[in-house]
Amino acid sequence: MKGRTRSPAIRRALDRARAAGYRVEFLPEPVALLPGTGCVLPPMGHCDYTNRVIRVATGTDRRPYSREMIAAILEHEVEHAEGARVASSRPEFGLFCGNHGEAA
Repeated sequence: MKGRTRSPAIRRALDRARAAGYRVEFLPEPVALLPGTGCVLPPMGHCDYTNRVIRVATGTDRRPYSREMIAAILEHEVEHAEGARVASSRPEFGLFCGNHGEAA
């Protein structure tokens, strides 16, 4: 994501990620999050505990995600970074924690 965002929710989530010791990368498509994994449904976000990086997709090859959806994905991944095994799901955005839509 280029430049400063006007979304207070994204800014708050970025601050939480930094406080947890993570950096955040915004990527153009979900398939870029976990290349080569063979996921049928690639995740919208990923918390890499080893490298302390949160990766968030900003859209698909068909359309960009709304700021609200990007904020929801980022907040979900920050919950994982803060230690939650199961983070909040946001069904209105198609965001579920667990195995591609199955609640963990």
